[in-house]
Amino acid sequence: MIVAHYAPVSDAAGRPAYCGLLLFKVLLVGIWNGGLSDESVEDMANSNLHVMRFLGLSLEDDVPDHSVLSRFRTRLTAAKVWDGLLAEINQQIQAYDITVKKGCYVDASITQSPRKPKTKPAYEVVGDREERDDETDAKETMRVIEITQPGVDTEARWVKKGGNSVFGYKQHTVVDNKAWC
Repeated sequence: MIVAHYAPVSDAAGRPAYCGLLLFKVLLVGIWNGGLSDESVEDMANSNLHVMRFLGLSLEDDVPDHSVLSRFRTRLTAAKVWDGLLAEINQQIQAYDITVKKGCYVDASITQSPRKPKTKPAYEVVGDREERDDETDAKETMRVIEITQPGVDTEARWVKKGGNSVFGYKQHTVVDNKAWC
């Protein structure tokens, strides 16, 4: 059904087009994980090994970016096949009884970031009208901001696991109640 409405074409100058089945599976990952945005599902497909395996990708493979996903969904919606595809996949999932009925967090894996801060964060007071510090409204516009250190991963955070502080990212694994709980 996808092939009838999405036939990827590559030109000689561009990168090869993505398979329609891959694009559909990436969009399913977004739906199954609480309706993620295209940007979030792209990030998940780049970082989650379970998702990569479901998609049939290796660590070296390129993941479709959010604009490709959006155009693919728009094309299927315009052809009036998107809802039919979702209904078909739901029927297949129910036929094999593989829906997740109850999930639980089993473990939080920590991915360390090598770009951790070497010193305590420095802060700076900034304001729009610093020359008028004596006025009350000028003091209200001032705020304290953290000065970013060069070479530090600004998205990672300090987390504790097993009594140890680690700078990095926390990733939870959710499993079906039939498997572990």
